[in-house]
Amino acid sequence: MSSVTNSDIHNRFLSLLADKNKDTEQTACLIIREMLQIGGLHGDAALMVRAFNAVSQAPYETQESIGYVLLAPADSPCFQRIMTFLKPVTLEDTRGVRKMIELSSRTAPLLCDGKVVYGLAHLTADNECPRFIIHFEKKGLWTLEYNASVLMVVQAGETGATGPDITAVDLLLQMKKIFTDVAEEVLESTSSLVMAAATQERGTNILITADIAAETMRLSNQSTLVSPFRPMPGMMKQLTRIDGTLVMDPSGICYAVGAILDGQASVRGNRARGGRYNSAVMYFESVKHPCLIVIFSQDGSIDLVPR
Repeated sequence: MSSVTNSDIHNRFLSLLADKNKDTEQTACLIIREMLQIGGLHGDAALMVRAFNAVSQAPYETQESIGYVLLAPADSPCFQRIMTFLKPVTLEDTRGVRKMIELSSRTAPLLCDGKVVYGLAHLTADNECPRFIIHFEKKGLWTLEYNASVLMVVQAGETGATGPDITAVDLLLQMKKIFTDVAEEVLESTSSLVMAAATQERGTNILITADIAAETMRLSNQSTLVSPFRPMPGMMKQLTRIDGTLVMDPSGICYAVGAILDGQASVRGNRARGGRYNSAVMYFESVKHPCLIVIFSQDGSIDLVPR
């Protein structure tokens, strides 16, 4: 740690903020760089600013990003460790960091050393410790605090915002690769039907499988089997309201709703993602027949397994 007083630190930051010739991102990078030096941290200031901007704009199950991150090395006297992540989350992993933000509070923030988020801690009462905290206040807005005083407010731009990850065209292209014996016009109709489920605010999964008869029987104890029928697009939101997965064949015929997919733990699992995504990955890697799972997450993103 640098042997400087609180007054020295405030004066340094005030001089940086006073430079009107630099834009917001340049100023943020300069202040973060100064903070790294004072706090005895190692990291790339520009990368950190981009990471904090991205996290501030990322929803978690439709919730805005609200939480706290203490920027401190592992040996800092500023905190008492509550728990340590055996696999730290890199700042580049926006989804992962955003998910961990949900664990944090003002008195028990996440821990970050400038490169990774590595745990959760209680703050100590050591007033001499330079305590830098990133406070995610709402979507697109975060602040850098020094010992409870706000040094900088950053309003992240919306340039990183995008629409749905997957379109009906993307889905059709993937289906054509997997279900090669099904006519293109049939697959096109099914892809449009499946994409109608994107209106489901809670999120859902849809399994499209070539081995529909055997698979619905195998899943019969963990799903609600129905007489095969082709739903209208307007029904997809209604049919996917309950937990679990809607199961259909490549022609769009529905055989089950609320299916709980099973499978073995997979190296493709992603801790930054929820149970809906990871159960789809485990299922896919445990079956042998051609299939495709469309994952509609509550945050509005859409994924395909496989892709």
